[in-house]
Amino acid sequence: MTKQKVTWTEIANVSEFSGFNTGDVVPIEVEQDTGIKHSIILVKCSDKEWFALDNLCTHDNGPLDDGEVHLKSCAIECKRHGAQFNIKNGQVVRMPAIHPVDTYPLKIENQILYIQLQN
Repeated sequence: MTKQKVTWTEIANVSEFSGFNTGDVVPIEVEQDTGIKHSIILVKCSDKEWFALDNLCTHDNGPLDDGEVHLKSCAIECKRHGAQFNIKNGQVVRMPAIHPVDTYPLKIENQILYIQLQN
């Protein structure tokens, strides 16, 4: 069994996100040192809470960055067919999707936002 290496990748200075409102979705592309690229969305759930998940609906590979955020249920809805995913853990909230989306831990150190990715 191969153990995956966990790395923290810098996204940006937190000041770059100061103009976003609760419920906003920010699409980003993160490239690891290995050259692997990830299409990810950041979702702002409150002034101090951001979550990161894949920008890809598991139902039909549509982008989630243009989906609607439902703050009360903590979900994002895919615009194509209405599948919904929990923003915090990626679990399916509403079909037609049956597989969760990947989520990624975030942390802030010295005003820099980092995302945890696996190689």
